[in-house]
Amino acid sequence: MRGYLFLLFLALGSLFAVLGLKQLFLDPLPGGPFSGGNLIWLGAQVLPLLALLPPLLGDAAGRRLGGMLAALAGMAYFCYGVWLAVDNSALGLALVASALVTVAVGALLARAAGASG
Repeated sequence: MRGYLFLLFLALGSLFAVLGLKQLFLDPLPGGPFSGGNLIWLGAQVLPLLALLPPLLGDAAGRRLGGMLAALAGMAYFCYGVWLAVDNSALGLALVASALVTVAVGALLARAAGASG
């Protein structure tokens, strides 16, 4: 159980970092990377990841709920990564998209490993 939680936290932290890299440096909204709209959009992308932390840090029932929610969030970020990979032709965004897809699949696999073990 502890091993899958470590992998899940690693995947969530990686998603947080990749989304920040994409939104602030590779593909910022017009107005500069640290404009208000950019920070609000980054917050909207990262808020579901932060909402997963309290259930994952709780008791065993909370960890099961957090793992299920992480799997659901992983599917959403997987779809977002595939959409970025198909929609944009820039190399940087393609790398971010592949990282999003890889980390989302990692979160799903970590949840599957925790459920079976």
